[in-house]
Amino acid sequence: MERARTRRWGPGKAAAVRRLYEARRPITQVELAAHAKVSQPAVSQYLANLSDSGDAAFSNPGWLPVRDRLHDTYRSHYSSRFTEQSAWYRIDPVTAQVTDLVERYPSLIISGDVAADLIRPWRVPTVAIVYGEVDDDAMDGLGFVRADSASTASVLVRPIPDDRFDRDAELREGMRIAPLLHLVADLIDLGGDDRADAAERFASILSVRDETIVVEPAQALQHDRSVARTIEIHRVVLDKLLEDPGHVLEQAEAQLAVMHEASSDRTTPYLDAWRTLLDGPRYELVRVLTSTSQHDVELLKVSPFATLLTDEDRAEVARRAVRRRASAL
Repeated sequence: MERARTRRWGPGKAAAVRRLYEARRPITQVELAAHAKVSQPAVSQYLANLSDSGDAAFSNPGWLPVRDRLHDTYRSHYSSRFTEQSAWYRIDPVTAQVTDLVERYPSLIISGDVAADLIRPWRVPTVAIVYGEVDDDAMDGLGFVRADSASTASVLVRPIPDDRFDRDAELREGMRIAPLLHLVADLIDLGGDDRADAAERFASILSVRDETIVVEPAQALQHDRSVARTIEIHRVVLDKLLEDPGHVLEQAEAQLAVMHEASSDRTTPYLDAWRTLLDGPRYELVRVLTSTSQHDVELLKVSPFATLLTDEDRAEVARRAVRRRASAL
């Protein structure tokens, strides 16, 4: 009996699934449709299929990915369809090889070990995947030779799958990086336990505006009631920041101005520190919001973000704080 063929996804569904994979709070059909540039009925059908296969779950008011499954589904329905590639080798470090290629072709999209290392250093890169048009003469001119197979190559050159994939690439350290879900799929396809481990770690990658941040687990749990509550308040604040950074930062700016008007000699240094954080890079703000160090917790106690919480949020904070204190005892 002939096996049923895997239905291939088009550019629209793949783009919607990539956006879903990165969602940290329930994302609506409207948002997915706007990102993928497809109709809402089409997104509704996508989500129904993903729900049936266990790759997505409804969580009012939207949908969340099941990340430990979704990358395999994406691979089988989308990324695995692009098997056309050329394999090349050069003897120097792979990162230097990719740098040379990007200098020659800035529109290339980078994946594989080099992209993974740009997002979060994890190993010495041994192979890169580049998506884009690179002619053979240019590869020869840059000192590359044809590899016997993909397994012996240092660089694999593939065509860009479609215009939505091209649009979803993000800029990092002067290079265009493949969308996170596609990068995870590429790492798994390249093989190796360390790449599989890296793919799992990248599920914790969060994007705020144009910067990519890794939120590390807290190094210590706090048993003090006020400390536990302060930490959990700002974990909820982080969720809100990731969901709607513009609104959250605007509200924090307004509250900081109010706090400055009523400041004292004791609180002014803390408010000045918040001013620096709000004006600075997002990764430093995220670091403080997730910190459990004594210094940062004292800063969090004088925070312009606490007024953002709803009654429902505060109830959730109370529940989390009880669990945090119990775990620390």
